[in-house]
Amino acid sequence: MNRRFRRVATGAGMAVALALGYVAPTYALTAGADYTVVVSQINSNGSLTAVTSTTATADVDGKIGFDFPATMPTADEVHFILLQIKDSNNIVVRQGIAPAPGAGETNLVGVNPLSDVQADALQTVMADNGTDDPLAAAFGLVFIRSESLASSDIPGLSQMMATAIRGDDGMEAFLLANGVSATQLATFKDRIIYNATAGATDMSDYIAFFKTAVDSDSDDDLAEAGGLMGDILIDAGAAADIDPQLLLAAFDAAGDATGLEAAMASISSGFQGSVMAAVSGFQTRVSSVVIKKEYTDALGTLGGSQSLIDRFNAGVQDFITAQRQVDTQYGDYFMNPDGYLAANPGVTEQQIRQAIDTAFQNAWGDFEAAIGSTNAEITTMRSKVAQALGINVGDLPVDLGQKRDFDGNTVNWPIPQTVAVSWVADTLVNGGNLGYDRDTTPVPAMMQNWLDSDNNPGNGVDGLRHDFTGMGMPVDFASLMGLMEDVQIVENSRYAIWDGGNQPTADERQQARLTFLANLATLAGNISGTSNGATAINADERKSLIKLMMQPSLN
Repeated sequence: MNRRFRRVATGAGMAVALALGYVAPTYALTAGADYTVVVSQINSNGSLTAVTSTTATADVDGKIGFDFPATMPTADEVHFILLQIKDSNNIVVRQGIAPAPGAGETNLVGVNPLSDVQADALQTVMADNGTDDPLAAAFGLVFIRSESLASSDIPGLSQMMATAIRGDDGMEAFLLANGVSATQLATFKDRIIYNATAGATDMSDYIAFFKTAVDSDSDDDLAEAGGLMGDILIDAGAAADIDPQLLLAAFDAAGDATGLEAAMASISSGFQGSVMAAVSGFQTRVSSVVIKKEYTDALGTLGGSQSLIDRFNAGVQDFITAQRQVDTQYGDYFMNPDGYLAANPGVTEQQIRQAIDTAFQNAWGDFEAAIGSTNAEITTMRSKVAQALGINVGDLPVDLGQKRDFDGNTVNWPIPQTVAVSWVADTLVNGGNLGYDRDTTPVPAMMQNWLDSDNNPGNGVDGLRHDFTGMGMPVDFASLMGLMEDVQIVENSRYAIWDGGNQPTADERQQARLTFLANLATLAGNISGTSNGATAINADERKSLIKLMMQPSLN
């Protein structure tokens, strides 16, 4: 143990402030009163072991600061530390759970009414389930966004965590059944608590918002904290070498776990509403984080310029910012749906949900526009393709570089697709070649209505793949066009389970996502060629080529 808690005034170590925060003055400590601050470690079975304690006197604002002379456990030893503030009658009046810090690191912790409720609930959940599982705790923090959580809801929360995260068909079981090793899963959980990777977020970043909220008397920081958990889990997954898409599939598995519906039914309607709103926001946030990571990596691998990467990421960041604004704007609703509706007479829950959905849809539309290629970039890409093929630009398909959006408008390709095709063209100019064996995934019904192998609707639409080689295209360009078409088929095949208004089961949805991932891997394996006539196109390049040909999607 080599970690100390230090009082706020020092600006070092783990800073702890007990304060009014963003709620009514009745939550402040009693000015001038003496308190005992007790620190305990939470053991792996959810039990507590006291570590140290000290005393402090509340100032005129009801805040206290303190130093601990003893060193604290680090993340190498435990996952969580519990801080409890006790009055002269030995009654706990405030408490908060914090992740154990990395050796030599600094964590900021604020204790306020929300952290008080979260700590009380998570202690019970950990004790009931006999584990300090960081993954279950992370989702507990996502769900508990209101200090008005009733004690009668905590048993239901315990059961939700037991089924969704640790159940036989919950998130952890799903990961282990789909290629994640026990060691990877353990690393994933550890990195939720402390992640030393440069630029990564971990639970200390989440808890730090509570400290900021205490200092600023603002609930905006708490709203932003609620959206941060997606970043934390994706960063932890990256540290454990878990595919982000597999994590998204595992999140779906958690939501479909056996027993979760019954557990949800056992909690109050107010808490149900809070959980549903939190889950919706979390899913959007975590999907956008995955988009940023995967496409940034792929753009860099295939030589996308820094300005293009920056522009793409700016679009992603604006989208994330828009999500945070929704979190902030509707933060009171997320924290207490019943209270929000009571304070806004005439507003229905359906109207609020619709407003939130509309805000997210508008943000997504802005994102798609922001990542579109410019006319000049499309012109440059077409020139490169023509040069690579030794033909005139006018001989290229007129729609190369364009697509139709959801409104039926013709728009430029997004940056990723333009970079992918430019990379292939540059490869050919540098003496390389592209080979591709066509895939055999059946064309989904939704594409059979318009996919036409000879591009001649006059003789009927046959719903078959194009034979680009048979159409007289140069072999490398035929390979490129074939790959692009197969990627589109695989993407659309994933959603075929909803055709005809079908409502697929949880198992069908999970299988569709896993099949989609397997199909993408097959496409990557079908790519061959060299980047310069001698060096084979490597696995990262093949994977990146496919990723950049796909439309960014939150699903």
